[in-house]
Amino acid sequence: MIKQNLAAFFRMLGYRFKPYKVKERELDCEGVTSLCAQVSEHFQKLGLNNSFSLYRSVVDSLISDPKLDFKPLSDLMGPVQEGKVTVALRHDLDADIVTGLRAARFLASRGVPGSFYLLHTSHYYGVFDKGFFYRYSSLATFVDGFIATGCEIGLHADPLHIYYNHKCNGIQAVSKELEWLRSCGVKI
Repeated sequence: MIKQNLAAFFRMLGYRFKPYKVKERELDCEGVTSLCAQVSEHFQKLGLNNSFSLYRSVVDSLISDPKLDFKPLSDLMGPVQEGKVTVALRHDLDADIVTGLRAARFLASRGVPGSFYLLHTSHYYGVFDKGFFYRYSSLATFVDGFIATGCEIGLHADPLHIYYNHKCNGIQAVSKELEWLRSCGVKI
């Protein structure tokens, strides 16, 4: 229903969108790590990021509270244990998949579930070029890393970005990226 309404809305406005076409582009894990490091440096200069030790401290503080019951975001509305407060730790990976994977590994080492949402329009995921979206080849390696932690993986969907900035069908983009993640073994 939403797909038809959104498509009809854009047609009403006179927009015509190209189909979302995907190819793979070579960029190894080092290349993705370098891209994420550049973003981190930029945020650091702006005073907008925190150290990973702060993340560890916050998580350790939370898990030391016996009143908290940690669940993946998809289970947040499930049954609640008597006398407990249910907590879900959601991580939107808008700029840094490398630190996101580090966080997933840290949570796994503490036996805490986490939910990690990959942003399909982020610089670490791929690029648009000449009518195609080029997904980075090493992205599957990162996805495998998340799967190995047992964390919940989701797609931080941004179809409007695809529509407005790339004049492609954003709904197709979300559908194809969900399909790709599932083909990697993600239970999304």
